[in-house]
Amino acid sequence: MKVGPLDHIHRILDSVSVEGLWNALLDVVGGYGFDRLFYVSTQLGTQDSWGSKVDWLLLTNHHREIVDRFVGEDLYKSTAKVHRPPGGKAGAYSWRETRRRDSDAELTEAEQRHLELTRAHDVTSGYTIWFPAHNSRSKSVLGMCARSGLSQEDVDAVWAHAGDEIHALVQIAHLKLLSLPPPDDRKRLTARQVEILEWTADGKTVRDIAEILDLSLGTVEKHLRQTRQALNVGTTAEAVLKAAALNQLFLIKAKGAPEDR
Repeated sequence: MKVGPLDHIHRILDSVSVEGLWNALLDVVGGYGFDRLFYVSTQLGTQDSWGSKVDWLLLTNHHREIVDRFVGEDLYKSTAKVHRPPGGKAGAYSWRETRRRDSDAELTEAEQRHLELTRAHDVTSGYTIWFPAHNSRSKSVLGMCARSGLSQEDVDAVWAHAGDEIHALVQIAHLKLLSLPPPDDRKRLTARQVEILEWTADGKTVRDIAEILDLSLGTVEKHLRQTRQALNVGTTAEAVLKAAALNQLFLIKAKGAPEDR
C-alpha cells in the first residue's frame, strides 16, 4: 500500500516521545531525498542569541564531527547554511545562495573551516526551514541535507514539485516536538517534583503544599531543592519558568507514553 502525506501526519501526531517522533521525521523526509537532518530548538533564547546550549533540544543524525565542530566551535553563530531567516521571515530556503557564497574566495577563517567540514562530509545540497517563533524567547530551525549524489539543482527540482508538502509535514512535526517533554533524563523531573512545582505555579506556599500532599515541610523543601538542581536554576520561580518551557508542567500523559522512571 502506498504511503501518502496523511499517513505521515498520523504517524507524526501519534508519536508519544521525542525519540519516536524523530525517527518518524527521518523516515518521512528521507522519502523525499533528505537523509541527514539537523534540528535545534530553544524556548529560552533571546532576540539575538540562542541562549545556553544546555537548554537546546538538538536532534541530528549527522556525523559526530559535524556536531562537535559546528556546535562545539560555535561555527553555527556565523556560518550555518542559512545563518538566519532572510529578512527575519520564517520559511523554507534553498542552499543555492550558500553555494554562491562558498565559491567566493573572500571567506572568513570560520567560514573556511565550516566549508572544509561540510565538504568532508558531503553536506553540500539541501534546504533550511526556519520555523515561526511562538514567543519572544523561542528559536527553531531544521537543516535538511540531501543524500549523496543529489545536486542542488536536483533538490530544487524536488522542492518545486513537493516543497509545500514537505514544508507542511516538517512544520507539523516541529509543533508536535514543542509539546513533548525533553528526551534527556537528566532534565526530566520526577512525578513528585512535577506535582510540587505545579502547586507552586498555582501560588501555593511550601506550607500549603505540605498540607495538601500530607508531607513534611522538610520533604517539600527537599523536592524543590532537587528540582532547582535538576533544572540548573537558582530560584524556584526560575524552576517554574524553565519546567514550563520544557513541557513538564500540567501535562496530560498521552496513551502509550512511557511511565516515569
